[in-house]
Amino acid sequence: MNKIWIEIILFGLIALSSFFRCSSPKREVSRIGAPIPETLNLISLADILLNPKVYQDREVLLAGRVSYFCASGCEFNFQEGTNSIKVFSDLGAKILPLLKKETSIRIYGKVKGGDKPFLILLGLEVK
Repeated sequence: MNKIWIEIILFGLIALSSFFRCSSPKREVSRIGAPIPETLNLISLADILLNPKVYQDREVLLAGRVSYFCASGCEFNFQEGTNSIKVFSDLGAKILPLLKKETSIRIYGKVKGGDKPFLILLGLEVK
């Protein structure tokens, strides 16, 4: 009789450990979109805002933080110091786990908008 109880307890422990292993929280994604090219140098958002025509249609790499994001993930505001720029994304809800207010990020994007610049997101990485 004792052997049966030991087998039942062991079976229960194995079943519980399998349950907890399968239901453990998933790791959060730390980057999304295109990989950031290693050859791309970090530039200042202030430079883009002062010379938007120079950067028009250029791919850039910026480091800063998220200051606002829409609930659908279609756009967010990127802030570097006191400067900010709107960033548009076609990644939708997939980007939401990365867009927490005040999160430090690096973004890889293409400058658009002429005299009123904005970015089209190509890739994003949480620092």
